[in-house]
Amino acid sequence: MALLSAVLYGHAIAGATENMALSGEVLSVSAETRLLRLKHDGVEGVLAAGETEFVIGKGDSLILKIGTRIRGNVVRMGDALRLETIWPAREFAERVVNNVNRQLHADTQSRDPAPFRPVGEVIPEFALYNQEGNVVLSRSLRGKKVVLNFIYTRCPMPMMCPAATQRMQRLQQKARDKNVKNLQLISITFDPVYDSPGILKTYMIDRGIDESNFMLLSGDPGAIADLLLQFGVAARKDIHSNTYDHTMATLLIDEEGTITFRKDGMKWDENDFLKKL
Repeated sequence: MALLSAVLYGHAIAGATENMALSGEVLSVSAETRLLRLKHDGVEGVLAAGETEFVIGKGDSLILKIGTRIRGNVVRMGDALRLETIWPAREFAERVVNNVNRQLHADTQSRDPAPFRPVGEVIPEFALYNQEGNVVLSRSLRGKKVVLNFIYTRCPMPMMCPAATQRMQRLQQKARDKNVKNLQLISITFDPVYDSPGILKTYMIDRGIDESNFMLLSGDPGAIADLLLQFGVAARKDIHSNTYDHTMATLLIDEEGTITFRKDGMKWDENDFLKKL
């Protein structure tokens, strides 16, 4: 099927819209060609339900599986169609995620005007997606030592998010050299609208990140906003540049989910955490 073989309602796709929300089931996917064939529900008045082949990103081509239901945005690229911002659309998983994050938001509101959780408090329950598109529940982290921070993949400042990721990588290697057990590294994105699982996967590959005990998480923007409040991190988006003005904090969470240590600012040292693992 050619890239533009979709049935249209009396329009060429180029004249319809630049960006369309679409959902459907993956019929085939190739990491080599980065092409995805989707049996989709169509877009009313623009694109009839059927099968269409889309160009996708590197990360998406590696994590999407045949038979998986997804949602994303269709963008025209000359004579081709590209599917971007792809998320899992599994009904049961979405229901679990939504229920957990509703409770998170209610908890944040109940703590108003001071939702911040200091050292000594247990982290809140939350549900996000990792770089494989799998749901991660905070309760699944029990029994692990967790080092957690916030970054975003489009951060343009080398001394901010990229440097924080490098420190996490150094901590990962030093902890392995010391034979530290049950360590989990987590970075949550400031930018969940852009940082879909496939984007997170690409970020990890491009930076040579060892994924064995390092996860990047994204998901519902409201849930992440609640976590920023509860973890005492500030972020404000510049809508003109798609960048964030933000503070930075790195937290150590013990096996029972209690925050035992934190370092604020961008110049934390991985050895400060290594000594406490």
